[in-house]
Amino acid sequence: MQHKDTIKHELIIGSSYEGGFYDLGDQEKTLAIVSPYIQYNANVNRYLSLNAKINFRYANDGSRCVSGFGDGFLNINYRVELQDDNQEIHFTLGGKAPLSKPDETRRFFSSREPYPVATPMGFQSTLGTYDLIFGTTYKYKKLSLSVAYQQPLTSTEDWFYQDYKRQGDLLFKPSYLFKPFKDFTVSPSVMAIYRLGEDQITSFQRPDGSFDGSVTENLQKYNIAGTDGLTVNLMSEFKYVFAEDYFLTLMAAVPVLNRKTIIDGLKREYVFALSMGFSL
Repeated sequence: MQHKDTIKHELIIGSSYEGGFYDLGDQEKTLAIVSPYIQYNANVNRYLSLNAKINFRYANDGSRCVSGFGDGFLNINYRVELQDDNQEIHFTLGGKAPLSKPDETRRFFSSREPYPVATPMGFQSTLGTYDLIFGTTYKYKKLSLSVAYQQPLTSTEDWFYQDYKRQGDLLFKPSYLFKPFKDFTVSPSVMAIYRLGEDQITSFQRPDGSFDGSVTENLQKYNIAGTDGLTVNLMSEFKYVFAEDYFLTLMAAVPVLNRKTIIDGLKREYVFALSMGFSL
C-alpha cells in the first residue's frame, strides 16, 4: 500500500508458512500451510507505481494434503507529496481474482470418506471471490498509518454451504520503522481487521440448527452469528539489504484477538513469510 520511488522495477520471490485450523464436524483440527508467491513492482514515475502478485498454496493436516493455485492481485499506488518533506500520503486501488475454483479438491476428500464430503475451507487454495481493495497510507517520518477496505464482489459457490457470502473487511495498521544497524531495518506493527457484518450462507438447516450441505432442496439464506467483529494481529518485518540491489525480508505475525466464529478458513495460530527481492 505504498509507492516506492527508490526502485524502477523490483522482483520478489518468497513463501509463507502458516499454522491454521479447520473444522471437521465438532472437532477443530490443525493445518500446516505453505504458500509460495512471486511479486513484481514497477514504478511508472515518482508518483505512480504498479504491483502484481500470484501465489500457490499447499495445505497438510498430517493425513492428507491439498494444493493448487491461489489468487492474483493487482494494485495501483499513487503518492501525494505534501509541503512538509516529512509527510506523505499514498492511495491504493486494487483487486483480487481467484486462479482456481475453491472446491476442485472435493473428489480428493470424497474418495477417502464413506460419503461425499466437501473440502473444508482451511484446505482451499482460494476463497474463490473477486474482491475490490482500496486504501490510504499516511507517513510522518518513520511512522505509517494505513487504512484499507476489502469488499468481495462475488460469493464462494459450489462449496459445503452451496453459496457463501463474506462481508467486507476494514483494516487499520499503524507501524514504525527502526534502523538499528546499517542495511538492516525492523518494522513492528499492529494490524486490526474488522468484519463489518455477519457472513451469509445458502443451505438447508436441520431442526437442531445445524446445516446439511448435502441437501439441494428447500435452501434458504442464513446469517452466521459471530462471524462479524474484530481480529487483531501483532506483526513485525525484518529487512536486510545484503547488496546494492538485493534484500531479504522476514515477516512474523500472531493473532491476539480473533472473531468469535471463523468459517472462511482464515483462522491462524501464526504466520511466517520469507522473501528475497532484487531490482531489475
